[in-house]
Parts: sequence; C-alpha cells; structure tokens
Amino acid sequence: MAERLRILFVCNPHDSVESLPEALRSSADVQVVHNPLRALGRITREKYDGVYVAADHLQNAVRLGRLME
Repeated sequence: MAERLRILFVCNPHDSVESLPEALRSSADVQVVHNPLRALGRITREKYDGVYVAADHLQNAVRLGRLME
C-alpha cells in the first residue's frame, strides 16, 4: 500500500479541515497550522508533499515565499 501524502493546511483558527475537498482529506494526512510563520517553521523541520493555503493567508504566504527566494 502506498504511503499517504502529507499536506500542510494553513488556515484561520475558525477554519476546519472540512473546508478542504473531501478527496484530499481522504487521501492525505492533513496537518493544520494557523499562522504562515509557523507553517514556514514546520516546512523547515518536516517533509510535506504539498501546502494548501486558505485565501485569508494567501497574501502573507506569498510574501514569505518571496523572502525565502
């Protein structure tokens, strides 16, 4: 059996994993973080196959990505 993908979900505290598409929730191990800076810290320590960013955090995530370049 193939190993499940690990996805980091960056969202607000009032968001839930249920806001992700059901197909993603059922096929991946979704880890939740509520702060883009904490997400960056997690990415440096752990391996993720993808990052799903809620719309409310997208602008901050893009800024952090630019700083990392």
